[in-house]
Amino acid sequence: MFYNSKYKGEDIEQKLDELQNVSITQDEFKYLENDIYHAGNRGDIFPTSRSLILSNPNNRQEIIIEGDKDTFYPVHITFKEKNSQLPIRCWVAKYLGSLSPDWEGNHSNGSSSCIVGWEFRASGWDGNGSTIETIQNIQPYAKLVCRVDPGFYSWNGLAVWLRGGTASYSIITDSGINSIEYTNSFLTIGNDVFKPIQRANCNDHNGGNLSMYSLPVKVNEAPNDGKMYIRKNKSWVEADIESTMAYWYENNENQSTTVLNTGGNRNVIESLRSKFKRCIAKPYGEDAALISFCNETNSNVWPDGSQMTIDGGRKENRMTYFPKYYHKTVEMSSGVWRTYISEMQLDDDYIEEPEMLLSTFEAFNNNGVLYSGSGVISTGSQTMATFVTQAKANGPLWGIGDYRSHATIARMFCAYYGNTNISTSNSSIPCSGGTKRWDQGKTGGTLSLGNVDGKAPVNGDTGYYSTNFLGLEDCYYSKWEFVQGVNVISGKWVVYDGGSFPDKDVADLKTAGATNIRIAGNAAYNTSTNGFGWIKKIYHGRYGDVVPTETGGSDSTYYAGFYWYNTGNRIVLRSGDSDNGSLCGVFVAHANYFPSTFVANVGSRLAFYGKIIVVDSDDFKKTQN
Repeated sequence: MFYNSKYKGEDIEQKLDELQNVSITQDEFKYLENDIYHAGNRGDIFPTSRSLILSNPNNRQEIIIEGDKDTFYPVHITFKEKNSQLPIRCWVAKYLGSLSPDWEGNHSNGSSSCIVGWEFRASGWDGNGSTIETIQNIQPYAKLVCRVDPGFYSWNGLAVWLRGGTASYSIITDSGINSIEYTNSFLTIGNDVFKPIQRANCNDHNGGNLSMYSLPVKVNEAPNDGKMYIRKNKSWVEADIESTMAYWYENNENQSTTVLNTGGNRNVIESLRSKFKRCIAKPYGEDAALISFCNETNSNVWPDGSQMTIDGGRKENRMTYFPKYYHKTVEMSSGVWRTYISEMQLDDDYIEEPEMLLSTFEAFNNNGVLYSGSGVISTGSQTMATFVTQAKANGPLWGIGDYRSHATIARMFCAYYGNTNISTSNSSIPCSGGTKRWDQGKTGGTLSLGNVDGKAPVNGDTGYYSTNFLGLEDCYYSKWEFVQGVNVISGKWVVYDGGSFPDKDVADLKTAGATNIRIAGNAAYNTSTNGFGWIKKIYHGRYGDVVPTETGGSDSTYYAGFYWYNTGNRIVLRSGDSDNGSLCGVFVAHANYFPSTFVANVGSRLAFYGKIIVVDSDDFKKTQN
């Protein structure tokens, strides 16, 4: 089992109850709607009724212990494989809400729960039989299990003392249960006679005694230093949780290659990647968006294959869902930056990226309302402020693509493909090699790809190709894209969430009420090249930033993208346009324009930053009628 030593003893079960984000069914265990992985394979970390640790749920029997509520009664459990040479596991479980008397310490619902398990040898004559290990003992409310005795040589099975008062328990084993016997008085097993134990005497059997026949509360033995520990070889060792619950890539800026070292659990990034999905979205009140997902392999149709319709007049937009995830960046050695990505916050250093929606296509000005749909030429020749105003015509929490979504695109590409170079035609990267012209062709060429990475002919411009990455069409080519939430101010990259784009110094931003301001590196300016060049280094920091800090690379080395910067206070563009060719990429940054700039080859993507409500296609269709 895994144990977070931040919580100890009886507090741990209560904390799990309070979280309200653990989902357990007969077939799976999820945390925050995310699958749990271990050892590079899909599976459960914590014991559940389907866990390998917890044995076979088909070998389960229910028992009701009557008698006095302050007395523990001996229960004799025998097993079908009484001569097994392999260890047997047996569990006593009680579930919240099950039959319970009014024990002192009960949960607020009036009942108690426990899960106590042992691993032992039932065959005792070969020198290996007299072993028993308590593998879990959680009794967070009232004490329900007092003692265990294996009775190795004279009889088969276990004797366990369970608290009475008319209470229900589940006995679960991987061996198969042969019989369960209990009385409200003395219990005779072979040559042994076992007596009930009064509550007042319970500590005589489990009061810190770690002998073979006791119930050691091993959760309490773990170090209390806030780290994660795993029980291994009867000792607590620090758990390398990140090797099983995260996937990582390394940017080694001491080497010119674009190929990255990767490691951890590949299943984690595969799972996260699968959750970036195309959908139809529309405003739902002022603080929410209603969405329904498209078919996985064809965005023209619903999951059931029926034709999808979309109407910009109803403020319906084709969007791509970005799931919530967590990341942490660590400098492993000078110039070697490792970024961990997980679906869970594994420690306090992991940064949360909340769920959001980013338009599948570059956006179109639909009579003053920013719109994401197919069959149009995306809009340019507008200031960033104008794009934002048109986005907010959909609702107050709508906007345009921001710095964090830009960084997510770069992180996901590095993690999924283990490379920094997306702009070249690389057969191992399906979405490389886009050629869509910024002023020609319509959106929608990749609809037939669904959520699958790749490229497809441009809609209405023969001989050119649009790309699909993460469900985003042409996210590193076609037009430049304005980036919300970042400015270059006084020679520094300033990331903030102020909701506007003023040409102000950091102090003025604070005065204006902008929040969550942080400096994400210095803006590199190479005087010999007038402020531009191929990106060689970026500012990573603890936030895993994607800010260029040094030039000197090429189109096939380091970050394989270009950087433009001029002195003074500047806005930021991402992606690159089709005229830039190999200069384009997921790390490309352009900080050469003033906030008042409007250029034909610069557009934007619509975004939503509020509450997202997912419904099935039938319910969404009802809103279209």
